[in-house]
Amino acid sequence: VSRQLKKFENQKLSLSNGIELIVPNNVYQDAESVEFIQNENGTYSILIKNIEDIQSK
Repeated sequence: VSRQLKKFENQKLSLSNGIELIVPNNVYQDAESVEFIQNENGTYSILIKNIEDIQSK
């Protein structure tokens, strides 16, 4: 896979609090896997769903 195509396989999100997330596009677009919630105060929350395991790399 070319480098140009590979960069479109994931969404890289840099959040205002310093957290960076790299999310595969198929997961990013799946409401059963991740949900972006706009809070009443104008901030956002990200809910990551159905996680079976977490590994630190």
